[in-house]
Amino acid sequence: MKRTLRLSLILILLFFTAGYAQITITQDDVASWLNIGNTLNAHSDTTTQMIDIGTPGAQMSWDFSAINADVNYDVQIINPSRTEFDTSYTAANITSYYQDEISGLPYEHWLYYNLNQLNLLRYGDIKRQPQVPDITQTVYSPARIDYAFPLVYNNSWNQTLDGRVVLWHDGLPTTIESATFMITVTIDSYGNLTMPDGSSEDALRIKYDTRKEIQRDYSRQITYLWLTASGRRFMVVTNDTTGAGGQITAEHISWEIPANLTEVSTDPITPQNFDLSQNYPNPFNPSTKINYQLPAGGKVVIKIYNSIGKEVQTLINRNQSAGAHTALFDASALPSGIYFARMRAGNFNKVIKMTLLK
Repeated sequence: MKRTLRLSLILILLFFTAGYAQITITQDDVASWLNIGNTLNAHSDTTTQMIDIGTPGAQMSWDFSAINADVNYDVQIINPSRTEFDTSYTAANITSYYQDEISGLPYEHWLYYNLNQLNLLRYGDIKRQPQVPDITQTVYSPARIDYAFPLVYNNSWNQTLDGRVVLWHDGLPTTIESATFMITVTIDSYGNLTMPDGSSEDALRIKYDTRKEIQRDYSRQITYLWLTASGRRFMVVTNDTTGAGGQITAEHISWEIPANLTEVSTDPITPQNFDLSQNYPNPFNPSTKINYQLPAGGKVVIKIYNSIGKEVQTLINRNQSAGAHTALFDASALPSGIYFARMRAGNFNKVIKMTLLK
């Protein structure tokens, strides 16, 4: 009797714990929101001093809905060959670009990456203050590993690299600084993330522990990054290295949400069939919603093509759960004309025609 009861308890525990699946973020996930032409809506909170980052572990819950943005800007994903500094980062295949302010003065920022099947590598960045004009250039050797795929709970990697900073003034290098970076990265938590805009999604928490040495000077900084498969990112940078959880002093708080990769579940009832509905509104300017439904979970790919069949944007490229979903197509960077959205899921393949009028 006791043996039967013990076995029953084990089976019950296995039944309940089996429902908790770990989160995995793949190279395809990252490629879908770092696709050239995409835009990320970025925000910062420069007023909050203390923030609760939770604790390491499984099945966590983080709620940052009380955080408010006082700085807002857009990050553009562009082709490195279209930038004036591409010859310094010849191995890069993605550049992110945005404009912000430092101490009330505007500046431009380019970050150069290479996204491949194994890693998201960062080669360096350029900061330019148009009013000076000064350019600060950073180059990493070897390239810095931001993500090592697949991203999954308890994965980790270590790296030692050199970072060279050059300050250019009137086209001439005036200051050259070399530093050694020792970086330890751990994916130490997974759970549910509530963003400042109220959206909620499963996320991984990635901890970057960065030690920097310049001659005899030494500094250390911790970055906590919450990342979702759809590209929602929430980041806290701190000089507090005493622990990995609870209330900490934040040096910087920021977050990003892909403008053209917004997806929400709209119907709790599981659909009976695959379907891709006509976009609404249509014609549209500059964005439109595309509704689709999945009778079962699986890989979903939705891509946008122009009138001559050239792919111009990837909206969805990842595994999704069964249900009704909405994808937002933002065509702000595209000219007026006819566009087509194609959805592939399992054996399902459908195309809709859309009209952009500006």
